[in-house]
Amino acid sequence: MGIRLVAFDLDDTLAPSKGLISARTAQLLRALAQRVEVAIISGGNEQQFRDQVLTQLDDATPDELDRIHLLPTCGTRYLRHQDGEFRLLYALDLSPSRRPRRSRPCAKRPSGSGSGRRRPGARSSRIVALR
Repeated sequence: MGIRLVAFDLDDTLAPSKGLISARTAQLLRALAQRVEVAIISGGNEQQFRDQVLTQLDDATPDELDRIHLLPTCGTRYLRHQDGEFRLLYALDLSPSRRPRRSRPCAKRPSGSGSGRRRPGARSSRIVALR
């Protein structure tokens, strides 16, 4: 049957963190969307996807956009291209009463303890293909 879907993380994979995807990445996403479904997931919100990705796909055809799936906020929301625009099809949002409240700022880690972040330029991307 072959590969049906290719999924990517947005920040630090398709684009620098909080930055735009490049023209070359946009071109490659369009070419890929001509062949398979393309999913992009990130912890960022819907507006971040619109700013970082969709602004760079303004010359994509409707058929290409129809094959792109956007999953902001770690997949708790799902957007698809329908009737000429990306529409929210699914949302699993916490109710205000279930959202965590911050009573005080988080403590800063002691230096040398590691931040849990990758070093600049480190690659941990994985390509996932569903058959």
